[in-house]
Amino acid sequence: MKFWTTTMTAMALMLSMTPVVSQESASEQTYHMKMDDPAGLVETGYCLEILGRPGDEMLEMPLIAHNCKLILAPDDSIVHNGKGEIVFPAFDLCVTAMGLNIALEYNSVMLKECGLVEPYLNAPPLQAFEVNDRNQVQLMGSELCLTIGDSSSTTTRPDHHWRALYLQDCAGAPLERSQWYLNIPE
Repeated sequence: MKFWTTTMTAMALMLSMTPVVSQESASEQTYHMKMDDPAGLVETGYCLEILGRPGDEMLEMPLIAHNCKLILAPDDSIVHNGKGEIVFPAFDLCVTAMGLNIALEYNSVMLKECGLVEPYLNAPPLQAFEVNDRNQVQLMGSELCLTIGDSSSTTTRPDHHWRALYLQDCAGAPLERSQWYLNIPE
């Protein structure tokens, strides 16, 4: 809930300056979750993304940071709901901090069924994120924030770059690699 409180003013301003993207449900507006700092990708910046290509997503793999697309696509469009879940609505899956019922620093994040409870994975507390006072996306009830790695590599094209995405202690996470905002491409 803090995410909405922290970002409502910024979102209202952003939405007033950004054309509305047609969605199946107006209440389910999707966004890119984009790094505040372009981290070397001045033209596009980095966004939260599923590994693979649209139509060939690798849903069982850890999430990554990748060049932001010029459009909202299924593999990079998210909704942040009132429960704190970051949902990829095209797949009805939630960003989930990985761990044996708790997340540890440097754990990856993956997509799992929202609200999933199974042996060794009680997902609801590992799927609730908020934005802290430093604009970091923080796992609620922890001191861990989503952070991208300090090195990048190309993918199948030389102009496409990716970085690792993991949880890091919020206080120790470099701000240029751990501050995010919601974005609608123009």
